[in-house]
Amino acid sequence: MDIQIDQRSNRIVVYCAGDLDAAGAPELEKAMKPLVEPLTEEGRLPITLDLSGVTYMSSAGVRTLLFLFKMASRRPADLAPEGVPLLRLANISPPVQQVLDMAG
Repeated sequence: MDIQIDQRSNRIVVYCAGDLDAAGAPELEKAMKPLVEPLTEEGRLPITLDLSGVTYMSSAGVRTLLFLFKMASRRPADLAPEGVPLLRLANISPPVQQVLDMAG
């Protein structure tokens, strides 16, 4: 899995490419964990996870996304501008959207 982090002044964009499976999911979790922890400077910015380059997602990928959303939900809401989600998915490819729809 190829992961690139673009830290801007008002948000962080994480670009992913490849398979979000048992091999790629731990890489994504490791890269994003410091970003969603509220005690770091990065943890104060909203995060967009761009999945446009993800061509396949397994149940391991779904579990990792759930874990990241749970961690992000622990961040105080006042750390992000009002109305801006602390973590959101963007540019979801059709195969990944299908897995997310099945997972609920």
